[in-house]
Amino acid sequence: MDHKSSDTVARSERHFTATLLTHLLMCNGFLGLKALFNELEISPPDEDNSEDFEVVSELDPLRDSNFENFEMSILFRQHGCKEVPDLFLRWGNQVLVIAVKYFPKPTAKELNSRAKEQIKAIEHLKSAAGYDSCHFTYALITVESIKSTIFYHAISHFIEWAKVIATLKRAFGNDVAPDVAYCLEKLESEVERAHKESERQALWESITDIKTLVDDLPKYIERGLGYVSFYGGEKALRQASLEELEHPHYFRITESPPSNSHWVRVDTILEHYLKLKIAEHMNRARTST
Repeated sequence: MDHKSSDTVARSERHFTATLLTHLLMCNGFLGLKALFNELEISPPDEDNSEDFEVVSELDPLRDSNFENFEMSILFRQHGCKEVPDLFLRWGNQVLVIAVKYFPKPTAKELNSRAKEQIKAIEHLKSAAGYDSCHFTYALITVESIKSTIFYHAISHFIEWAKVIATLKRAFGNDVAPDVAYCLEKLESEVERAHKESERQALWESITDIKTLVDDLPKYIERGLGYVSFYGGEKALRQASLEELEHPHYFRITESPPSNSHWVRVDTILEHYLKLKIAEHMNRARTST
């Protein structure tokens, strides 16, 4: 081919997890799944060491079960769709629920929020869908190592992608089939890309929304972080509405911005945000009188 193929430019976490990793877990008689469970020391006991498996990508326990289970249908009407775990894996009586991040430097706040919602939904599934006899383990897979002490207590395993890939490579050995070689190569190249991206991002920190910027402003000021990324720079910021600023998206904050026009001072973005927020409250007060 005289152009880059789609599988070299794909950046979807769903592709890496639900396509590439899931294939490696299931092929060769679930060899990859067994290797991962063994690595985490959660394999079922020998007497239950059966060929009884489940592999589900992006399981929504409430939505997906409510059609078959009356109790779950009631819960679904009460709670609606939830954050879904990237992988739900079962081997015998052992269940492994995995949240996956393939991009560098996710914030602890973001990951904790997702994990709590995912685990809450899975807890509903346990009794209502007949998993009472299963032992559940929750894991988080990320590109870089993270401090487990800052994460939700229910997550017991924190795994780097490099370790997952190494575990799978040991399990398959050197003489692998083309499909296995393909999946391993794509995952390895993506981890390498993510690490390079992380090195470029070392000079800034991600913020999930403008409320976080406001709440944590003293911390950022104390650390000397005074510039925030905003696509289009100050000109675009002045034209942004309150709805646009409050819509969830990532900001980046740094001490020394790169040499482009997409960075504004923290006080500039907060001045515009507070002006719009005050105007909103004043309009609301006028209409209510």
